[in-house]
This record gives sequence, structure tokens and C-alpha cells, in this order.
Amino acid sequence: MTSKLSGALLASAVTWIGLVVSFAVVSLCLIFVRGELFFDHAVPHLETTYRLNLTINPPGSDPIYLPSATAGTGPALESQAGTSLAGFTRLSREELPVSVGGDVRRLEAYVVDANFLEFFGIVLEAGSASGALARPNTAVLSKDTASRLFGVEDVIGRTFETNGQLVEVTGLIEHQQSSHLSPNLLISSSTDTTKLAAADSTSMSGEFFVHTYVRASEGASDLLKSSLGTLPGASFMPSPQAEALAPELELMPVADIHLNGMPAGELNQGGSKVLVAAIAAVGTVILLVACFNYSIMVAAESERRITEIGVRKAFGADARQIVSDFVKRGAIVTGSAICAALLLIILSAPLLSSQFGQQLTPSWPVDFIVILAVPAIALTISGWTLLASNAGAVNTKPVDAIRGETKRRGAFWRNAAAAMQFAVSIVLIVVTMVMSDQVRLARDETINTGDDDVLIVDGMGAPFPAASTYTLANIMKETPGVSAVSMSEIVPTDFSTTLIGIASPSTGRPEPIGVAANAVDSGFFATYGIQTIGGQVFRPGTEGGGANEIVLTSSAASTLGYENVDAVGKSVSMASADGLVPFTIIGVTADIPMKSIIGNTEPLAFTKLGERARYLSVRFGAAARADVVAALESAWPTLSEIPLDYFFLRERLAELYRPLDQAFRFFLGLAGTALAIAAFGVFGTATFAAERRQKEMGIRKALGASRWNVSTELLRMLTRPLSIGAVLAVPAAFIVSQWWLTGFAQRISLSPWPFLIAIVAAGAVGVFSMSLQTFRMAMTDPATVLRREQ
Repeated sequence: MTSKLSGALLASAVTWIGLVVSFAVVSLCLIFVRGELFFDHAVPHLETTYRLNLTINPPGSDPIYLPSATAGTGPALESQAGTSLAGFTRLSREELPVSVGGDVRRLEAYVVDANFLEFFGIVLEAGSASGALARPNTAVLSKDTASRLFGVEDVIGRTFETNGQLVEVTGLIEHQQSSHLSPNLLISSSTDTTKLAAADSTSMSGEFFVHTYVRASEGASDLLKSSLGTLPGASFMPSPQAEALAPELELMPVADIHLNGMPAGELNQGGSKVLVAAIAAVGTVILLVACFNYSIMVAAESERRITEIGVRKAFGADARQIVSDFVKRGAIVTGSAICAALLLIILSAPLLSSQFGQQLTPSWPVDFIVILAVPAIALTISGWTLLASNAGAVNTKPVDAIRGETKRRGAFWRNAAAAMQFAVSIVLIVVTMVMSDQVRLARDETINTGDDDVLIVDGMGAPFPAASTYTLANIMKETPGVSAVSMSEIVPTDFSTTLIGIASPSTGRPEPIGVAANAVDSGFFATYGIQTIGGQVFRPGTEGGGANEIVLTSSAASTLGYENVDAVGKSVSMASADGLVPFTIIGVTADIPMKSIIGNTEPLAFTKLGERARYLSVRFGAAARADVVAALESAWPTLSEIPLDYFFLRERLAELYRPLDQAFRFFLGLAGTALAIAAFGVFGTATFAAERRQKEMGIRKALGASRWNVSTELLRMLTRPLSIGAVLAVPAAFIVSQWWLTGFAQRISLSPWPFLIAIVAAGAVGVFSMSLQTFRMAMTDPATVLRREQ
């Protein structure tokens, strides 16, 4: 009897641990989902606060969606909308050299209007939100930026220098709640040395793009939207551009920015509605599986206690008292599980937040209310299944219960729960492996540089001397370990777009087709490993003049109606201020993702670089990194007084695809959790099954069955749920993976290996969990088992 009781207690303990882990994981999923859905909800008057988005429509090309508008759009809308507009504010993201005590560093700054802090309800720990940015040459810092610049947080009244101008710190920001903004360094837009101030003081306000936010008056949102439709494009953009690009303005609610951001130009990388929905769905399934496991445990316990129930009924206990006893036990189990889960969440949340890059630490009281919803749902589900599973025991006649003549139920639900657990585990493992391969492709293989890295120097344009650009390029070419050096206007991970109009004479009429352009030198193709499909690329020494030649990517050639190599030698005309200028296509290359592989491939035309370039790119072997950096930092001060700004391609790609990597890590954690819960469930089920069939196994052994025969007989119980789970999981995992991969311009090909590995992994976990009990049963002395009372 002691052995039987210890086995039941062990199974109950394992199931309880599974319940704790499930509660903790589902609660963390809910915290994540709540955080993603409630971004920017601290903004005052959120329901009437919008961002102006701009859509431009190049002739013959797909629309281009921008999360910004020209600097003159806000003032133009203010005069057009009248009382329907309660106010607007603007933000220009600028890289500025910041000097404190002679230490110069380049920081990302938000150049904002004076009302920006009050508009977004940003609370200052020190300083006044209404007046902190009212004067020129004033700035507001976050605590982290204050510590980086000055080493202390008491910075009010201190100054730093940017572009030769002293700027006074007039405010310190408190902790910022979840927002699409990262206000670490805010500078007044009336500061003369900023680009926004220059645009406002010149005729460039129609060409300089900024993030513009507007707030509608009470009940006037529809009127404000109608004002956008009547606002002439020429009022906020130069007339020639407005006529050619047909700009359209629209309002995006600020609360929607995080999950509905644009592909390019956002202030921060936003969230993913697909990821939020997937995590919510997986969390729900994990909770259901845990509830099923718990219900099966309760049902098995009721069978084990059937004799006790019969005796209690024989002495006058009614069904209500017996059910009440089961409910009390369930409440104790659930209550202790949620307390343990809450402790687990508090202890693990900081580590998980840093690992997954998501804020998972619960905040009082909102997240604790969310957490309490988990056991409430679990109690509802488990209570229903608990009553259903115990109905047989409660309604059994006392004499039948005492004799043990009861019909054993629950086999279907045990198999269904096990099959569901295996299916969920297999799907999550497959999706996680597919995500891992796609992240690796995006980060390491979309730019064909092999094991090399590329150092990219920004800021080579004016006022950097043009002659010094070529001098620096020659210095870097002579550095040991450098294999290629190039200059260009755009580099991979730069989301800027230069549109050109190309007309093919084969159409018989000039119909411009919008294709992105990048001015490059002859070394650009070798630097970034761009393969030539047909023809040739630019020859060394032809930059800045010579014949009018262009090189097209494969998608650009298709846009013009050519089949790759068929485009070589063809003549096209490019739109310019002087009309259509003829160019010869000298080569076609493979596509290169200059922005991101998420979305469609961007058609690209390479043109010859003029006298200036914005970027200098240096390709080098991994072992030469220190030498390359040393050579650059040594040569730069001799060529320019402008602060040096450079980055590495691999680091930029890792940052660009960081959300993908975080999603992969999240799913890796969920897959591990699902496997663990499946193991707990199988172990609990195996324990009760072994206890139920122990006399049968004892008779088998007494009649000569070996330990191997007994073990394999018990392990056969795993075959059916694993097979059913695999049959359900494989098509589901294929459909989910294939659908997710369609969102990438470059993507991996699905192979059978993730599916096979997932099935083997789930089966191995199930066999291991069940073998712990089958081994114990196989080692049991048959005489001891047969002498044991029911």
C-alpha cells in the first residue's frame, strides 16, 4: 500500500510542478501581450492624437509609405484645419557630435519643438516640462544619457557643445513608459545648429522630413481628416515634386504605431502583430494542456480513492459532501501552484527580460491582475473537467465502490491530452528551428561577404573635403587584411531611398518607372560580394565621368521588362532636370537587400559615383579588425576636424534583425516549456497507468514474462498519442512555417530535417518520462504485487 501511495504522490507532485510552470509561462506570455498592446498609452488625449504619415506615388511604381512628413506640413495644416486642430509637434532625428570636457562622441538626438514634452506627457524628474525647451540651445536628458555624458544625474544647468554651440541642460526625464519614442537626448528645435532649425529658416521646410504629430480638438477627428484631403501638396512640398509624386497625407493613431509601423524610417523597431497573436495562442494551448493534465490527475486520484468513497457513502455522506472535498483539494492545489508560479515569475523575469529583449517584469497592480486571470481561467476549465471526471466515482453505488467493481474511465482524455502535448511540442520545435535558420540567413548570408566584415564610415559628404575621401580610401586599401574598399551614396542597412525615373524607348513613349538608385564606385560590387549575372560592372577609374552607364539588379531588369542578361546593351532614358538622358545598361547583378529582406525585393539601379560620397566601406578579414580600426582612427584627424562616425556591417545587421532573433529566443523558450510540460504530463499519466496495471504486470511476470516484455508493453501506451500528435503537428507546422517565410524577400527552403528532429525529440522526451515508471514496474517483485490489497 505504501508503494502505491508513494507512486500516486510522486505523480501528483510532478503534475503540480507542471501546473506551476504552465501558470508562470502563460502569465509571462500575458504580460508580454499586454505590454505590446498598450504601447504609448500614457500619452495625454491618446484617442485624438495621431502621427502624420506621407504616401508618395512615383509614376509607374508602387506607393512608398513614410512615417514622416515635410517640416512645413504641420504649419500648413494648422492654417488649413483651423479649430479642428488642437496642436501639433515635430521631431527630427539627428546624429550630433556632443562634446563634454573635450570628450567627443556622436549621439542620436531628438530635435523637437518646445511643446513636445507636454504634448506626449513626458514627466521630468528635474526641470519644467512647459519651459525646458522653450529657449534656443537647451536640452533635456534621460538619466542614462546624463550619466554617460557627465558621470552624474545632477546635470541641470550643465552644458555640452555640439557643432560649436554650447547647449544647456534644462531637464531630466523620469523613467519612460513603453513608447515608440526613446527620448534620451532632446534638443530645442530653435537651436541654430540643428537641421530642423535650418529647414525652418530657409526654403527647405518642404524638402526636410520630420516626424509630425497632431492632436484633434474634442470631437473633431473626422473634420481634421477631411482637412488633410483638401490640403494641396504644394503647400508642404515644392510644386514640381508635388506634381510628380502625388503626395497623400493620412492620420495614424499614436497607439497603433508600435504594431503597425512602416518598413523604413521608424524611430525604433516596432513589434509584430503576428508574434503577439502567436504567443497568445501558444500560451492558451499550454494552459489548456496543463488543465487537462491536472484533470487527469484528479480523475486518477478519484479511482484510487474509490473504496474510501464507497465507505463514506455507506456511512451517510452525500454527493455534495464528496464533491466539496474534491473541490477543496483542487483549490489548495491551484492556490499553491499560483503562489509558486508568482514567485518563479518574480525571480526569473529580470533574467528573461534581458535574454529575450522584452520587458517581462510584472508591475503592480496591472500585471498582477493579469496574472490572477490565469488561475481563474484554469479553475474554470479544471473545475468543469474535475466534476465530469469525478461524476463516475460520486455516482457509484457504495457496495460496488467497496468491492472495486467500477468502470474505469478517462483513457480517451488521457490519450487526447498526450497527443495534444506532443503536437504542440512538435509544432513549436519545427517553427523554432525554421526561425533559427531564417535569422541566420538574414544576419549572415543576405550580404555575400563570407567570413569578412565591412567597416562603414559615415559622414563623408560635405563639408568633408572631397579630395580627402580618396586619400582616406587609398590609406585603407594599404592596410593589411583589407580586401576591398569602396565609396557610395547608400550602403546596406541604410533605409534612405533615392528615386529615379527610367523610361524604356521600347514602349514608344516616356513612361517613368520608379526604381531606387545608388551612386557607387567600381569597388562597391567586390566590397559587398554582389555577383554579376550578365555583362559587366563599372571599371576602375571611370567614376565621375565617361559614358553614361548603369548597372541594374535582377529585379530592376524585370521591372523594365527584361529577362536578366537580355537587358545588357539596351538603352534606357533616365529622368533629370534637363529631361531624359540616355544611359546604356552594361550589366545585371544579383539582387542585394539594401534595406531589409523583410518584404519585397527593391529594384535598384547603380549609377556612377560623382565627386562625393556619403559612405566609405572597407571589407576586411575578421583577424584584421583591430588594425583596420587603428588605421582609420590614425588617419582621420589628419584629414578632417569632423568627429569620426563609423560602424560595422555585421553589428548593424544583427541590430536590424534583432526583433527576429528575439522572436526566435521567445519561441525557443516556449518550445522548451511545452516539452517540459509534456514530460510532466506523460510521467504523471504513466505513473497512474502503471499503478492501475500493476496486478496485470505481476501476473505476466509470474507466468514468465521478462522485464523487457513488461517494459515494452507499458511503453506501447505511448505509441498511439505520439503518432496522433505527429500526424496533426506535421501539416500544421508546415503551413505555419511556410506562411511565415512568405514575408521575406530571401528565405530558406523547408527541408524534412526540422520535422524529423522535432518528432524524435518529442518521442525521446516521452519515452524518457515514461521509462522512469516502466523501469520501476519491471523491477517490482510479482509476489509482492499480487499479495497487495486493492
